[in-house]
Amino acid sequence: MLSPNKLKKFDVHPERGFLPTTDPPQTLPSGYAAWEQAASELPKLLITGRVQSILKGLPFLDASMLKEKADYERGMLLLSYLGHAYVWGETKPADHLPPCIAAPWYEVSCYLGRPPILSYASYALWNWKRIDADGPIALGNIALLQNFLPRFRAMKGDIDTMIESVKRLTLTRLKPSWKGQVSTTTPLAEKGAIFSYSTHITQLLLQSAPSNSR
Repeated sequence: MLSPNKLKKFDVHPERGFLPTTDPPQTLPSGYAAWEQAASELPKLLITGRVQSILKGLPFLDASMLKEKADYERGMLLLSYLGHAYVWGETKPADHLPPCIAAPWYEVSCYLGRPPILSYASYALWNWKRIDADGPIALGNIALLQNFLPRFRAMKGDIDTMIESVKRLTLTRLKPSWKGQVSTTTPLAEKGAIFSYSTHITQLLLQSAPSNSR
């Protein structure tokens, strides 16, 4: 087993692995309220089709008010989501970023030693919180801090519709040759093979749904 010093060199915790040594911060210092607000409204902004013009109006902020590495990681997370939303959030992708996003994103990325792009470290390792603050770090007790799309808030009928859509997508995309060939006379073993993947997705969807929507 590697020594703690060698693990630290690669940002690996002996108990948490690649997760940060403390839970990710959920907000930045108040001076970055504009970033926080834009990121929290990102799902709504993307629906409007005007995300570029809105994000272009953000105030120009540098990284001087970020003090801890965890704050830099939070800043990297927010700017990465805002940057990618700006580029890909409208019909025609943008070929440049406004200075209010590009300059601080570059500054933060240089501090962290990573390129300015939405990486696994930002969208996964530093993008979660515990639902029960005193509970364990486990799948049933963590939630994302930042999303591109709205959180899943489906009612039971929407879940049923989504299940059928997943099954159809499985038939159409994963096994094109089976499209339209599943009927009541199809052998059970073949049906099981066809729907095994979609059933797994269905279970994940049901587990993700709020308890009052089931």
